[in-house]
Amino acid sequence: MQSYWSYPSAKQECTIESDRGISCATDCKVSALLGVMEAVDGGPAAQPWYSDLQNLFPTLNKPLVEDDDDDNDDDDDSDSVAYAALEHFLKGSACGCIDYPSSKTDGAANDRTLDDSSPPSAATTECSEGGVPCLEEDVLGDLGAIIGYGGDRGSFVCRVPLPPLLRMWKKDPNALRAPAYLDTQNGLGQLYKAYKKYPTHISEEEMSFVSTVYRCSQSSEHCQSSSNPFLSTEEAHYAALHLVLPDAIVVAHGEQVGLLMPLYNSSLKEYLQSLANPTMSACGASSTPFPATAWRHSSTCTEDPSNHAGPVTSQGDTFRFTTAYRPVDSIPVVSAIVFQILEAVAYLNHRLPHGKGFTGYTHNDLHLDNILLSYDGHVALCDFELVASTPATSRTIDIRRLPPSSRQSPHGLFSETADTWAFGLIIVNLLTGVDPLFTSDIVNDFSDGPLLSRWDQKTRVLDWEANIKAHVERLLLRQDSTGKRLEDARSLLELCSKCLVNREGAEPLRAVVLLEEKIFRPYRRDFTLATSTVKAWINNAQDDTHADGRAHPQFE
Repeated sequence: MQSYWSYPSAKQECTIESDRGISCATDCKVSALLGVMEAVDGGPAAQPWYSDLQNLFPTLNKPLVEDDDDDNDDDDDSDSVAYAALEHFLKGSACGCIDYPSSKTDGAANDRTLDDSSPPSAATTECSEGGVPCLEEDVLGDLGAIIGYGGDRGSFVCRVPLPPLLRMWKKDPNALRAPAYLDTQNGLGQLYKAYKKYPTHISEEEMSFVSTVYRCSQSSEHCQSSSNPFLSTEEAHYAALHLVLPDAIVVAHGEQVGLLMPLYNSSLKEYLQSLANPTMSACGASSTPFPATAWRHSSTCTEDPSNHAGPVTSQGDTFRFTTAYRPVDSIPVVSAIVFQILEAVAYLNHRLPHGKGFTGYTHNDLHLDNILLSYDGHVALCDFELVASTPATSRTIDIRRLPPSSRQSPHGLFSETADTWAFGLIIVNLLTGVDPLFTSDIVNDFSDGPLLSRWDQKTRVLDWEANIKAHVERLLLRQDSTGKRLEDARSLLELCSKCLVNREGAEPLRAVVLLEEKIFRPYRRDFTLATSTVKAWINNAQDDTHADGRAHPQFE
């Protein structure tokens, strides 16, 4: 017998008791019902069958990879078992453990007898508050395929295969909008998800975020803030597709220890690194060091390579010239990438109302390692360990780590302008390949905190007009001494001037206001434009590697 833990459908709350009884409360609304099925646990019963699977599963998670390479039906047996299990699931098991013979797969779903049982490691499992599905960690099996680390905070991300129960999702990814990543390189067509494992339980703030986004995914009325009705329903749905939302909470020994999430091809930073060094896999661990051999690399940050007259001024010591990866050459591609990121940030800040007066959340850790990329052109924001409710609250927040000082906003953490400041830095990173932009000199020798201070504090001040702009322009002129690159990037630099603000009488603009900028109008008129632009860029990179006689690891 093989056991697969199935989690509840949208808007169901279920509890498996120790006596194997199942109690479910549901208000699922199904627009199409079809057919009558027979025996369950040996007893005949007439039950409805869902013909519209979009009403069953959450609809916010975007397909990660186009399933173009999976045109065969070699897995008919596994799929027939999956459909049989799903039928049983829809007949009332909701969350429970489904056991069935792995060898008896004749393709006749209604001829199968299925039994409920709870997984051996947990007799009682309760779906979390907000209706978020729960999954026992034991079901995920071996967690050895680590694809990313959380640094000194101890969390890590691994790639885990899905049980056959969920393999039927690949039948119609456009309807379900939440298929797993399909790995066809090994010829097995194995489906995968990403599992983020925490060293301790998930923080209260992140659990609040998970519950809120899951609730909003089931009902659009929860996603409209009366104080910030800035997005149409269509745009809000589009924006939500650019957040990496959890599929399930993973439970071990009675504690919520991780999240099961969609698996993307790579982080944006890893992908840019792979372009400069084609022997490097774009899906490697984010902690892998990268030699920026394709672009001029300076071992120190105190000398401007374009200035042969000598070292830069003391103010220049704050800025870096070292490239960490290849810059994005195309200005329209940079615009398409940052538009998707900005939509995600605006949705996060203003379209997730919860509690008393909170309009949403701030991310507080925006950088290219936390921006994921799928090769169909979709860009999405992940890693919500540092989320905080907005407007900022005075209550104590469970802070387990802080972002590096070089990425912290001078306006403080846990504010909308913190995300805006980081967004401006992302634009600079994509244009120049210099990441991080600032050196460690912005932290003093006594570790009292960042010297990245507000304008009214008498220490070193970083501000776009005062000094950041000149440095970024110098970097762009280093790429192209004719000045064309700099001129082409003017519209993006104008965005930076509204984000990297730290002077008297001025504040960074919020994400929702930045969306109104002229540069984003074409993408807001046609939501397919940004993704198609990024997809074309990726395809061109593939063509370039083939033309050079090189094989990109991810395109083989």
